[in-house]
Amino acid sequence: MKKIILLQVVLCMLALGASAQKGQLRRPPLSFPDVMGYKVLKGDFHLHTLHSDGSVKPLTRAEEAYAEDMNCFAISDHFISRWHLAVLNDPAYDFNKGYKEAKSSAEMLGLTILQSAEVSRDDPFGHYCTIGIKDANAFRPFVSRDEDWHGEKGLMEIMELAYKQGAFIQWNHPGDKMFAPAQAMIDKKILGGIEVANGETYYPEAFQWCLDNNLSIMANTDAHETMAQKRDADGSKVMTLVLAKEQSESAILEALKARRTIALWNNTLIGREEHLKPLVMASLSSLVRVAKNGKMFCEITNIAGVPFYFEVTSPAQEISLDGSVFNIRAYETTGMSATTKGKSAPKSIKLKVKNAWIAPGKCLEVEIPIKAYGAENLGKDEAENAKKLQKAVN
Repeated sequence: MKKIILLQVVLCMLALGASAQKGQLRRPPLSFPDVMGYKVLKGDFHLHTLHSDGSVKPLTRAEEAYAEDMNCFAISDHFISRWHLAVLNDPAYDFNKGYKEAKSSAEMLGLTILQSAEVSRDDPFGHYCTIGIKDANAFRPFVSRDEDWHGEKGLMEIMELAYKQGAFIQWNHPGDKMFAPAQAMIDKKILGGIEVANGETYYPEAFQWCLDNNLSIMANTDAHETMAQKRDADGSKVMTLVLAKEQSESAILEALKARRTIALWNNTLIGREEHLKPLVMASLSSLVRVAKNGKMFCEITNIAGVPFYFEVTSPAQEISLDGSVFNIRAYETTGMSATTKGKSAPKSIKLKVKNAWIAPGKCLEVEIPIKAYGAENLGKDEAENAKKLQKAVN
């Protein structure tokens, strides 16, 4: 008995040591400011575990989401695939295993986990995540042990049942051609969103389909192996930014269904202008100093966890720029010098954000207001406020 107790103590100490080591490996926070009265939550809604064709445990997915500074995630194991054919007619097999095994760990780490299943069929029928379902076992009657994943049979019945369960249905890795089942789901208004980015791949056609059909713009890793193996060389992440009222399952599902999403892929933000513009503007602050000789120096600060790449588009007729292209790294301040052509500085600078896309091939444009600190035409109160702000920045 003493040996058993001693072994339990040793195992517990080893587990605590492993947890402490994992905590030290947590990556730097990835922050975004609140916008439009919503929190910007970071989610990955397409993840696999060893309960389908993944190589990691559900618990590992929760730990990885914490390490990657995510807020929410979904276990989306395949519902019907070669891994499940052997157990499909076993009434005791639980297709909700992955979600159940990850739930307590996710909640302990402050994460919101959504239940999901990926319903897979060979192209041209497609793969779909049923995010926010209540019970994947309810799909069982629509497939049989004798059927594999090559046909469309049962697909629409499962999608309609998932929709009735309150799920947000997402079309995964769509390619460049609209599939008939996906179009049928759009027509029935049960398809909620499409992955415009899946892992390393971006789908411009899918981005346009989202805009044309009022669908949520999604980006997920589709990780089967460890998350570390899915990172690019520069460490950039793939995720969906969700503009939600709060961090809860109901609020996240509400935001997904209301199309308040932005895809983050390869350090690029992909979304609708109505969401992207407030996020970019809330991430930036500017301070422009103008000397009496017309020399200008513009500081722009980025408080977001992603870099921004700019091209100045105007006012070329009012100022002479020393450089029209510049970048701001995450959480940093950069400067740009210029010379005014007139007696006073322009009221604003217009910028094209090269890594914020509001349509395929179209970048977001923003306008940064200019406060001419140091110029003679500043009022007394404004000049005093400028001095205080400049002192705070310095």
